[in-house]
Amino acid sequence: MGILEKFERFEGEGAKRYEKAVSRLSPILYHHAIHDLRKLGMKGRYLEAGCGPGILAVKVARELGVEIVAFDLSESMIEIAKKQAERERISIDFRVGDAENDYFGEYDVVYSTFSLHHWSNPERGLKNLWKMVKRGGILYILDARRSRFFGHGLRFEDFKQLFESLTNTEKVEIKKRFPLMVSAIAVKGI
Repeated sequence: MGILEKFERFEGEGAKRYEKAVSRLSPILYHHAIHDLRKLGMKGRYLEAGCGPGILAVKVARELGVEIVAFDLSESMIEIAKKQAERERISIDFRVGDAENDYFGEYDVVYSTFSLHHWSNPERGLKNLWKMVKRGGILYILDARRSRFFGHGLRFEDFKQLFESLTNTEKVEIKKRFPLMVSAIAVKGI
């Protein structure tokens, strides 16, 4: 069992192991996300899908000064996230939820990092998140990119096709990111 497979079980002890590993790697993992979200210059309400232990939600709330609702499928991850925010004295509404099925209202920015490749139906999940983006709002995804040497994530072509299938887009920007990542920004038409 490889290191990535050890974290595929995100409940109980698996959630604690994941949080510990991601805490150490967060400067590398979330560098692009923080930079990209800051560059958008959007204020208002943000929704994070697949927030895991809440590390990025706390960083975004602190650095961008926005209101955040964040959800994850794992109850254990949500408990860890709530404690993380409490320690940092940051107010975030953490909820248990499913990116593919649950609806949490409309937001100025909906984002997800390193979660999409875990969803059983990424197309359904992405379209569901798109429903929660306000008109003129933004959907931002950063995820692992599958390659010949790295078997985690979606292939770039598959990721690109998911975003190109969204309707009512004003703009879509998809990039290969170093190392072995991919990001996309979609702006919803008014």
